Amino acid sequence: MSWSRSPFILISGAGLLSLCPLFYFFLQPSSNSQDESVPALPQSGLAVSADPSTIGLIEVSSEQFESYPEEFSQAYVSILSQLRSLHGEPDWVAYEANLALLYGDEFETLARYIESHPELWEQGDWVTRLINAWSDRSGGAVAFTFLEDTFIDVDIHVREQARRRSYAVWVAASPVEALAVLNQPDLGDERDYLTDAAIQSLNIQRIDTATMWLRYFEHSDSRDVAQAMIVRYLDTEALQSAAHWLRENQGIESVDAASQLAVRWVQYEPETAFQWFLDLPRTAAKDQALVMALKVWVSNDPEQAGDYINQLDPSPDLDVAVKSYALEAASYDKAAALEWADSIFNDQVREQTKREIRDRPDE
Repeated sequence: MSWSRSPFILISGAGLLSLCPLFYFFLQPSSNSQDESVPALPQSGLAVSADPSTIGLIEVSSEQFESYPEEFSQAYVSILSQLRSLHGEPDWVAYEANLALLYGDEFETLARYIESHPELWEQGDWVTRLINAWSDRSGGAVAFTFLEDTFIDVDIHVREQARRRSYAVWVAASPVEALAVLNQPDLGDERDYLTDAAIQSLNIQRIDTATMWLRYFEHSDSRDVAQAMIVRYLDTEALQSAAHWLRENQGIESVDAASQLAVRWVQYEPETAFQWFLDLPRTAAKDQALVMALKVWVSNDPEQAGDYINQLDPSPDLDVAVKSYALEAASYDKAAALEWADSIFNDQVREQTKREIRDRPDE
């Protein structure tokens, strides 16, 4: 059978309603025979049947087809050439066209084409869908590397999501190789979200697993972020062990890691968690952890938190936490804030805090 140069693409509208989209690509035969079965364009993993009553038709002229690079398959070209006219089509047509485009293998070709046409990636989530599909097919490394110097002008959140997704897939597929990226000194703002993606991908929920993987985070900044993220995702039962683990690995000196532990632990064992931090040597990380712990504790159970604080021995560390909370509470309840300020041990700090609370304008 011969095929015309003017391709037709059929997109199933029913696929929008399913969790697993199935897309069907057909070419119009040059023969007018209606009883011949229409073979599907070769696409990995795609079914070949569709309900005719739910199919939307997009036609592409031969002139449009000839204007595109030869390396594009007819199915890709059919979709790409229709982008500018999709605004007037039903939403499902645009949605399925987006996804259908990604069920191929020429990902880099497609990516470079889309990058060179801002009107394509400015009107939808093409970049996200492309990188997601490319990562799933190739293990993430190729897509992640490609994004290092491409799609620079894409919305920052879209670019971050694409980099994060491709990196997470790469970590899952080849963790040791992928984690080496985090030891680069010039990652800048990407370090935090890539480290977070790595920790989630590694699915670290126990301390022994955390110890095994932490040695791959050689850069001090990545190590600090990794420890904070590990604590964030650990099983609840492992939080007390995490406290000792952080102390052994100097992670308790990290403001982020200490605060993350305090916020989580105080929700389950408030007295144990608060006292553990009080017993640490005085550091900026300890002060911030106590501030965060008290804030969370009071929001969960103000009476319990207040009773506990009032029976503690006075200390400068405790004063820092109470002052911080009292000043924050002053924005919505001055009376309660003054009561908290009264529990500050240091006379000078107590009176200064109370003056600040009284001087605040009522909101």
